[in-house]
Amino acid sequence: MEVDTHTKVKIATGLRKGKKAVSGLFTGCKGENTDGGVTSAPDLVINTLGFAGFCIAIAAFPLAAGGVVVNIVGSFLVAFCPYVIYQKKVLQDLGSFRSLLNSLRGKINGFMLENDQLQANIQRLSSSVDDLESIEADFSKLTGSNNVDRLVEVIKETKHVNTQIRVSSRSVLVIA
Repeated sequence: MEVDTHTKVKIATGLRKGKKAVSGLFTGCKGENTDGGVTSAPDLVINTLGFAGFCIAIAAFPLAAGGVVVNIVGSFLVAFCPYVIYQKKVLQDLGSFRSLLNSLRGKINGFMLENDQLQANIQRLSSSVDDLESIEADFSKLTGSNNVDRLVEVIKETKHVNTQIRVSSRSVLVIA
């Protein structure tokens, strides 16, 4: 990462004043700037370097002839080379935070539309329930006044009249 002049001046001023930490040193080094070296590198390069480091670490164990430092470094390479390859894959699958945020916004917008549709359905159903409650009240008036038998008779008469109308309308059509 290239350090600009402003950052160099801050570092020099902080060191001259004896500060242990320089505030604002890493501003602008978040997000894509921090993992740009890894995400911009091709898969083949990262995979090849990871595999080569792994093989060199394995080969260094017998060649070191008991060197403790080489064995320790080789152990770290054996563990971290596959992990670097894995992290490269995870970073590629993850994408940028902007794309994840846009995806999340799209899903939220979809849920908002579904919510609006559900609210419209709830309003429609509540009006239907109100209508059914009024019909239920009318039926309870009918059943409460012992007119159930009369209601059954009226329904039977209506069905009989309807069948007679159909029969007579068919006979009129046949004659004509």
